[in-house]
Amino acid sequence: MRTISNSEYQLLTVFCSKHGVKYYDLQVELNDHLANAIEAIWESQPKISFEQALEQVYQGFGKTGFRAFIKSKEEACQRKANKLFWNAFISFFKWPHAVLTILLVVLYTLMYLKLGIPALLLVMNALTVSILLLNII
Repeated sequence: MRTISNSEYQLLTVFCSKHGVKYYDLQVELNDHLANAIEAIWESQPKISFEQALEQVYQGFGKTGFRAFIKSKEEACQRKANKLFWNAFISFFKWPHAVLTILLVVLYTLMYLKLGIPALLLVMNALTVSILLLNII
């Protein structure tokens, strides 16, 4: 049984790039899919050329080509990013972040009322840096 050579694999990468697949991870996934499909065609039709097999596999994606595949992967990445964002956002309303945020707002308000704006800015900067350092540690 014939398998995809390295040069043919490189041609698959160029083929994907020419057909609008700009993300490396999608190119790798599509290359693997295309290579497996081409090898499956070669099992049933050993005399067919690489280019003909590639064209048959690409036609299997329909009129839109790789667009539907790319769109589904982009939507999956967006869902994952949204989930990470909301998990991080919600974590600020749990212990100890919520208490720390409320205390800082109260502290800044009290300092503003006692010290005024110029002194408050200096103290706010110092507190913000110290809080950031505590979060890093």
